[in-house]
Amino acid sequence: MLKSMFILLLGFLLIDPSSTSRIGGDFVCQLQEFEKVHVPRSKIPRDKQREQMHSAQCLAGRNGHNGVFRDQEDIAAFRPSLVRIRDNHFFELDKLTHSQPYLLPEAAELLDTIGARFLAEQQRMGLDYGFRIVVTSVTRSQADQDKLRRRNRNATRVSTHSFGTTFDISYVQFRQPFLPQLAEGLLREAGYFNPGQRRYILTRTLDKVISDLHREGRLHAIKERRQPCYHVTAKCL
Repeated sequence: MLKSMFILLLGFLLIDPSSTSRIGGDFVCQLQEFEKVHVPRSKIPRDKQREQMHSAQCLAGRNGHNGVFRDQEDIAAFRPSLVRIRDNHFFELDKLTHSQPYLLPEAAELLDTIGARFLAEQQRMGLDYGFRIVVTSVTRSQADQDKLRRRNRNATRVSTHSFGTTFDISYVQFRQPFLPQLAEGLLREAGYFNPGQRRYILTRTLDKVISDLHREGRLHAIKERRQPCYHVTAKCL
């Protein structure tokens, strides 16, 4: 029953000549064309851990916090100087299991910049309904980092995540607004779209955004393999 209602709604969006048809027919055409786009391979940065740690310590000190956030209480005490990270037009937060949605102002601004450029690149390629990046990890206390190390041997003893300067962005997950997502989901069942090809294009688009900002000296980055995400640290300028 619910699916039938969705199909009726989709049909309305696709045939309605008013502005809402843009969510339907135009979106279908844009996605089909978008999947034909060629995005050149970008040089993927892989900064050394000590370079990232230097920037993390520098930015934390500049904001009046010397050292890592030891525990949740430490983060809470410093919260007035942190920016709360929430879903917005540029990105969406994944379910956070070992981190808190707070960043130092410089890192929060960088995250918005990455999301804005990611949307701008899609618009440049002809897709107005922007896919958003997904943030999978933000600020961890040292206590959270210690817990993570017991589950993940690859986790470092001290992470730049514990300074409020670092976040992880998935390069395999991307989000889009609800109505286009609904339209795509139903039409994909009819064989209209190739999600794998589109994810490949979006991953390369994110590679380009990260590479450009790295070349501009705005960030440190590592493209992790075990967990498909970019580990990004704001650079202390």
